[in-house]
Amino acid sequence: MKANDTVIRFTGIGGQGILFAGKMLAEAALSAGIHPCFAPSYGAEKRGGPSECTVILSHGELPSPCVNRSHAAVVMNGASFSREEQRLAGGGIIVVNSSVCGEVKLTRADLSLFPVPASELAEKLGNNRVANAVITGALAELLGAHLDVQLSGEDLVQGLKRTLAGKEDLLAINIEALTSGREYARRLTL
Repeated sequence: MKANDTVIRFTGIGGQGILFAGKMLAEAALSAGIHPCFAPSYGAEKRGGPSECTVILSHGELPSPCVNRSHAAVVMNGASFSREEQRLAGGGIIVVNSSVCGEVKLTRADLSLFPVPASELAEKLGNNRVANAVITGALAELLGAHLDVQLSGEDLVQGLKRTLAGKEDLLAINIEALTSGREYARRLTL
C-alpha cells in the first residue's frame, strides 16, 4: 500500500447493506479515476451476523489488499464502534449511524467523529432500507473535506447505477438517499 492510498472500513450486521455501500463507493471511485479494491467479509448468516468490507482507494495499482489500519470507518451498529475506533490510523474519521448507535464517544483525541442519523433520514425519504446510501453519501462528503478524496455527486450516481444494475426501480430513492447524506454531512463540516 502507498502513502496516499485511503482505506475505508464499513461495519455492521447482515441486512444493513454494508457490502452494498462498500461496493457502491468502490464503483464511484472508478468513475472518479481512482483505483479501488473491494474486500467483503461476513458471517455465514444472511441477516444478523457481523458484516464488514474494506475499500481501498488508490491512485495507482495496489500491490496487496492487506491492511492494518484504516483512514475512515463507517459504523452501522453500536457493537462495532470500539473495534473500528482502534483500527483507525491517527487523523482518521469515523462516521456513525447515530440512529442505531445512539450517542457514542471517542476514547482517542487524534480521531474525528461524525454522527449521522442515517436511519432517520432514510425514513424521512420513505424507505428505511436506504440508510446505507445515506451514510455513504455523508462519507463521500467527509472524505473530500477531511482526507482529500474527491468523489463528485455524479461519481456517486454512476457508482450506484453500476451497483444496482438490473434493479433500476431502486435508483431514484437511492439517489435521494445519497443526496440527503451529502447535504447532512455538509452541515457537519461548516
